[in-house]
Amino acid sequence: MGTCEAHSVTPAPSRMGLLGALLAVLALALVAPAGAGAQDGDGAALEPAADAEAAPERGFPWIVLSYYASNHLTRLVAALNGSGMPEGTPVYFGTYYGSGKPSHRRQHARKVEAAVPSGRFAPIFPIQPSWFWERRRVLPGEEFKLKAEGVGARRGRLPRMKRLLRMSSGARVRWGEELGRRFRDRMRSKERDGTKIATWQFDEILSQAAGPAGRRHRDLAKGILRGVTFGRPVLGDKEQAGIVWMAHRALPLAARRSRGDLPDFWATVDRASLVFVGEEYPDFTGSASRAARSQSRGHRALRRAGGARGSLASKYVVGMSPGYKLGVSLGGNVRHRRRGGVNAFRDNYIAARLRQGVAGFGEFNFRSSNSRRRVMDDVMKALARGVRSHPGTRRAEPEG
Repeated sequence: MGTCEAHSVTPAPSRMGLLGALLAVLALALVAPAGAGAQDGDGAALEPAADAEAAPERGFPWIVLSYYASNHLTRLVAALNGSGMPEGTPVYFGTYYGSGKPSHRRQHARKVEAAVPSGRFAPIFPIQPSWFWERRRVLPGEEFKLKAEGVGARRGRLPRMKRLLRMSSGARVRWGEELGRRFRDRMRSKERDGTKIATWQFDEILSQAAGPAGRRHRDLAKGILRGVTFGRPVLGDKEQAGIVWMAHRALPLAARRSRGDLPDFWATVDRASLVFVGEEYPDFTGSASRAARSQSRGHRALRRAGGARGSLASKYVVGMSPGYKLGVSLGGNVRHRRRGGVNAFRDNYIAARLRQGVAGFGEFNFRSSNSRRRVMDDVMKALARGVRSHPGTRRAEPEG
């Protein structure tokens, strides 16, 4: 994946993980098709309930759980079910689609079943070179329709990242749009096979978007978000907002004067975002309140800016990590504290961010030491306590 990603977790050959979903009141069985493709992260492809909506309910905060091994799904679901999460809380789950390369074949996923309350399946798509960069993958009839409509260009391999970033602004945006549309191609294919997909996740607006070559990276991200949001209308795709993750070191963009490409960039991010996840990933050391104040600078800058950035602030979800799997820019238990200390910091951090006003919480990377049952239990219980304390939950709960 390289150093340009804030997550910087690199399973072979790149960050991958998964989850699936279902309904608020009923616990339905979610099944990964036995023939899931080798390129879809860890292979599992879970289906939410048929009537699970993409739009989150008003009142409740949102929960986003991303990146885990498919064989740990039942463990994570058990932790969620035993957490005391309020009934009806919208929970979005996702795995990486297409992160593998054709030369890295995996065995088909075994059948995985789990009951996920209020679940919505939202696959994650990576900005880094992946399976989607190889070529466009649509049915022959779809390709014919694209050509007939005059929109069949750029069907082959994307330029390498370095070359792509050296191209003109328009070329970067157009190639980004094609990449985003290939994400929707994959979703359309999986839905045709029976997978129910609520929405998508984009990982991620990179740290470099705020750097010296920021315009180049913003052009690419803007194009991708347009492509995945609008898809290919000629093939029946409708506009669909998703979950957009933004690296912590990119969030200082929120405080910059809105000029040049930035107004269009922020407008695009806002329109593409059903949920906007700011990656905070604090180190679990010192005062959680001070850490929350420091990590929330980007969120506060969005709020102060108003307009499209203010809209993003209203749907801002705090991006965190369970804390035991350490990685570049992932924060967590860097001082190797005991379990009680880790849990106390996490609880206090969530409480502090609630006081500052957030729309929900996200957790990224339930792999390796983050996949242990007691870690998942601790994280889910902390999130459930946060949801119960959220003003939106209290307003939504029935009286008496």
